[in-house]
Amino acid sequence: MAYPASQLSLADTLSIINRTVVAAKSHAQAFNAQSLAGPVSRVSVLELQKVIASASSRIQTLQATPGLAQYARDQLNNQAIDVVAEFTAMRAAMNTLRDWITTNFPRDPATQAVLIQTCDGEGVISNLTFTTAQLLALRVEVSAFIATVG
Repeated sequence: MAYPASQLSLADTLSIINRTVVAAKSHAQAFNAQSLAGPVSRVSVLELQKVIASASSRIQTLQATPGLAQYARDQLNNQAIDVVAEFTAMRAAMNTLRDWITTNFPRDPATQAVLIQTCDGEGVISNLTFTTAQLLALRVEVSAFIATVG
């Protein structure tokens, strides 16, 4: 029998979840700040969606690790925290944010391709942006996710 080196310990699993959540929150905070400062590339919105979707998927997989909830309570020295409910709330906010972007991102009506660039008559490609005002509703969703992470 081979040593199961690829099997994650509870410590590894919790550490990965924590790093994933902190990275997603940091990305969301940076996006909010950028969107308040001025126009934002539409590609930045899609990058936010990718980061959030990936984080949600990773957490979903890892949170099912047997014994993780109790291990997290022990590590946090807080037996009252409902780890499962906290993970669920974070993922729900992530999924709402991801879905909001999917639903509201401008698309070509015929092909459903996302609209991120234009090309003028001379072949010059320009990246499209969103204004601060256009991103107001998105910032509400981003802030809702950020609020789920302490």
